[in-house]
Amino acid sequence: MVDITGANGSQAVIIPAKKTGGIQAERNSSAAGDSKEATQKTVISDIVTLSNEAKEKLSNPSNDTNPVPLKFGGQDLRKFDFTGLDLRGASFVGANLEGVDLSSLDLTGADFSNANIEHANLKGANLTGANLSNVKASHANLEAAIFNETTTFDNADFSFASLKEAQFKSVYFYSDDYKMGEAAEENYKNINFNNADLSGAVFEGAALQFRNSNFENANLDGVDFKNSISTGFTDSNLKGANLSNLTFASDTLSHGKLLFLRSDLKDINFANTSLTDTTFSGSDIRGLDLSNRDLTNVGFGASWGSDGKIEHDLLTDGLNLSGSILDGATFNNVDMSNALIDMIKSAINIRVNETNFSGANFSGTDFTGGQFDISAAYTKGTIFTNANFTNALIGGNAYLRGDGRDDAPITADFTGANFFNARFYHINFNGNETVKLGQINYAASSSFKGVDVSDLSISNNYRHVENTY
Repeated sequence: MVDITGANGSQAVIIPAKKTGGIQAERNSSAAGDSKEATQKTVISDIVTLSNEAKEKLSNPSNDTNPVPLKFGGQDLRKFDFTGLDLRGASFVGANLEGVDLSSLDLTGADFSNANIEHANLKGANLTGANLSNVKASHANLEAAIFNETTTFDNADFSFASLKEAQFKSVYFYSDDYKMGEAAEENYKNINFNNADLSGAVFEGAALQFRNSNFENANLDGVDFKNSISTGFTDSNLKGANLSNLTFASDTLSHGKLLFLRSDLKDINFANTSLTDTTFSGSDIRGLDLSNRDLTNVGFGASWGSDGKIEHDLLTDGLNLSGSILDGATFNNVDMSNALIDMIKSAINIRVNETNFSGANFSGTDFTGGQFDISAAYTKGTIFTNANFTNALIGGNAYLRGDGRDDAPITADFTGANFFNARFYHINFNGNETVKLGQINYAASSSFKGVDVSDLSISNNYRHVENTY
């Protein structure tokens, strides 16, 4: 039985009927200046589908701009018909809405915290300002739904849900404190998109920093980040996710187009997605195929803690960079010894520090102008045949570390390499017969014993040349 009280009230409450177990809707209030509570009541016999008269009393027709919020907290609403109701600001806290139809409804400011909307239909629903904290939305239809910066998502479960072409307008997936520049990470995290379909979703003016979120096997094919401020995944699971055909703004973002920090990216699909300016930091990219890709300005490195020490290594076993462009790329404290690196097309202005390239094949690679660490410990067995190091800064890791330790002789293969106008710091080529030096710009604290220096000439631009031939 549905019990509706008062026609001009300021608050509406929905509470369980005591005897029938049905739904009882009650509106209690006093008119302005009237101390008596309205006493008019309308009794409806249908507990599942409200009559037109009942809906009219709950639809707030006379208060459209400032609707009286309805409260359905804790109700079992699995067969409830919401057609025609004004649900703006409605409270569904802890309610069971499994399988209900809320499609195309205006749910602005509605509170679904701790509610169950599994298998529910919210296609095209307006969820701006809605509270989806701890909501259970598994297998829900949220296609073309609208979210904005006041929508909250922390601990929401969207596993196996469909969010095709959903619109995220100015959504911030971190707390207000973080937006103000303080690293508060307590809100907007732990979102579960496991196996969810986000294909074609649009993030307009959004700042996406997903934290501790699960995107395993999620479909983000064709997601539009063109108007997003930044896009990052921290401590998140993207194993097997489809990130193909993503679109980004044409200008480089402050943190790169994508930032993956301490996240699992095994078996991820980046087909037809531009990865320039992407950062992989302290993440698991084992087996990732980035061959024949443009990786300009991509960063590969460990992640660092606030104490200045490495907290997570970048896992690269089986990573395939063969045939890629690495112009402007950075490698910082990475073990690439078990990665597949063969015939890199270009590595202009590459920067390398404390990185192990043992076994890599850079035959014919253009390192023009780059900073490259070719120390023995980090290039053992590396092939640099016919590589072009013109104008490059060739620094042993003793120089790059700044600790002054001597380096062992370099055993990498430099047959046919071009070091024209290069600069050498703390390089030990002792006995390396594959090295043939022509004109170099500068060589400090370096050793070339046994090296073919028949064509060697050193620029006089620097007065301090400390070499042993």
